[in-house]
Amino acid sequence: LASRPHPKLTMLMRVSRWPTLGYAAFRSFSVYARPEYVQFKEEALEHALAIDKEGKEEVVICDFSSQFPKLEQGLLAANNKAKLTRIVNSEDFSDSLDSRNEIVLDDFVSFAQRPKDPWIDRVILEDPAYDVPLKKMSDFFYGLHHQMKPEGRIVIVTRPHDCRHYPFFSVAIDLWAASHPPVTFFSERLQKVGFEVRMKSFDMMMEVDTQDWIDELESRSFRALKDLDDSDMEEGIEYLDSIIGGNPHLVFEEKLVMITATKPSDGPSMDTLIVQEEGPPYGHCG
Repeated sequence: LASRPHPKLTMLMRVSRWPTLGYAAFRSFSVYARPEYVQFKEEALEHALAIDKEGKEEVVICDFSSQFPKLEQGLLAANNKAKLTRIVNSEDFSDSLDSRNEIVLDDFVSFAQRPKDPWIDRVILEDPAYDVPLKKMSDFFYGLHHQMKPEGRIVIVTRPHDCRHYPFFSVAIDLWAASHPPVTFFSERLQKVGFEVRMKSFDMMMEVDTQDWIDELESRSFRALKDLDDSDMEEGIEYLDSIIGGNPHLVFEEKLVMITATKPSDGPSMDTLIVQEEGPPYGHCG
C-alpha cells in the first residue's frame, strides 16, 4: 500500500503535553460524540445561524442534516416562535416531534425545487455532497434561494478537501477527497444563484486514545469510508500502526468550515463577494 506521509501527525504525537484523563468514559462512543467536540461544533453553528433567542420574530428553520438535535431543542426552547422542519431522505430516520417540529421525507433536490413562496429563514446543511449529486448542487441552491425569505441564510457545516491533518492512510485520503469537494465548489455556486457568501474556519486540537481512533476507522463512521473494503482497511491500519509506533494517544487538528450564504433583502446583488475569515481556535478536546 503506497501511503502518503502525515507531516503534522508524528510531530504532534511527540510534543503532546495535554492531560490524558477521561478516555475510558468515551471508549464505547464515537470520538466525535465526545461532549467537548459536540459543544465546539454546535457553538460554531449557533454563531453562524444568528437566530434571535428573544422570540420577537417567527423563524422557520429547515434542517437537512439531522445532526444537531440538542442545539435545535435549545433554540426552540429559547424562541417560542421558532419552527423546525427536518428534511430526511431515508425512512430509517426516526425522531420525537412536538407541535413546532415536522419531518419531511423527500429527496433533498426535489424538496428544494417545490413550487412555494419564500417561507424559510434558516437552512442547516452538513456535508451536502453526500446527499446531493454534485451535478445537481446548483439546482439545489437555486431552489433554496427561491424558497428563502429576504435576509434568510444557509449555513453549511463541512470539512476541508485536504484531510492530511487526520491520522489517515492513502486510500482513506483519496476517498475523502472524492466526497469532500473544495469549499469553493459550494461558495461559487451559492454566489452564482444570488447569495452573499462568507466562509469561516474553526480549528480544535483533538487528543484521542489510539484504539478509539482505530475503532472509529474500522466502524466506517466517516461517511467517506463507508465503501472501503476490508483488505484496504486492514492494510491502512497496519500502516498507521507502523507510524504510530505504540503511542497510546494521538493528537491532531479537527478543522471545520462554516459557509454562510445570505439572501440579500433587495434581491440578488451583481457584486457580491466571497469573504473568507479565519476563526479563532475554540479549544482542545481530550
